[in-house]
This record gives sequence, structure tokens and C-alpha cells, in this order.
Amino acid sequence: PLNFMVTGWVKDKVQITAKWNTSGAEQEQIYKGASNMYFMGQYFEKVTVTSTDDNTDVTLIISEDNKEIFRSQPLKGKGTIEYKKS
Repeated sequence: PLNFMVTGWVKDKVQITAKWNTSGAEQEQIYKGASNMYFMGQYFEKVTVTSTDDNTDVTLIISEDNKEIFRSQPLKGKGTIEYKKS
């Protein structure tokens, strides 16, 4: 299973875009204000967290097969966190 979690102060002005691979097929979904999502698939290709709120204070955590593979630096205020599979 795949999981991303956005921890901290999450408001409706935070958008999360997730792209992941399921048996060779790319999937993509956009979430507004979501903070914890689980997927079936092989790996995340890309996860982007974008904030348009000055008061945002969030961290993106990504897990694959119940193992943390990525933890971002905190995003404070407006901006973007991006994870890309290397």
C-alpha cells in the first residue's frame, strides 16, 4: 500500500496532487485539504502540496509498503512541497 500524510496546520487553501503507478498504469488525483490518504499501487511518481495561505505550517510524509521513504522540511506560509521518484 501507498500512503501520503500532510501533517500540521492544514486548511482548505492547501491542494495536494498525487500521481502513482498501479500495475503499470499511471493514476492521478487532486485533493483539497486532505491530510491522510491510502492507495493500492507500486509507487508514487510525484506528490505536490501547494499552499496559498500565509498561516499554513505543514510537512509531507510519504510511505510505501508501510516504510517512510520521504519527509519534507516544513512548509510555512505560501509555497510548494514536491516529492518526485528518483
